[in-house]
Amino acid sequence: MSEKLVPAFRFRDLVTPPGGTIAAHRRVIESSGSAWWGWWKRQFEVVPRESFIYLQEQIEGQGVQLGLLVDTGMQKIYQAKIIGIRVALDEIPIPSPDHKLTPGYYQSKSYSAWFQITDISDVNLADLHLVLHSLPTLPDSEDVSHEELIAKRIEKVSDLRKTDATFWIFDNTFI
Repeated sequence: MSEKLVPAFRFRDLVTPPGGTIAAHRRVIESSGSAWWGWWKRQFEVVPRESFIYLQEQIEGQGVQLGLLVDTGMQKIYQAKIIGIRVALDEIPIPSPDHKLTPGYYQSKSYSAWFQITDISDVNLADLHLVLHSLPTLPDSEDVSHEELIAKRIEKVSDLRKTDATFWIFDNTFI
């Protein structure tokens, strides 16, 4: 990944009321300065270790990496600052690095990666020029092809939802 790329994480309010995921993280950030975001990967997805190493290098070098949180249920996009990352060393998910900085609804859960975030802000997709760079979590398969979206501007959140991925990389043409 080059420094002109932006990570994006897919989520839906499956265990919270509508808008609850963002609201819970914002409450933790407001009271503590940051919150941990658990990456809920799908069983068939692979951990994009190279992408996560890049993110860690960006954070170490610049102190922050801008990222997107994409709510495919409510069709909303948020921008957040990523200031930390913890990734499972193998395929066994890990608990939150700090339960006090983790929203209560998933403090006791384990995931393949956790991202420490700050400054969640609403963004309007129409104001962005989102160009999909890659889908690094999808295993190589002739059955799963989304080539028609790569290097194309994303006009609707529903286009991303069709990829069935929970992590995307975008060209940084908007931040």
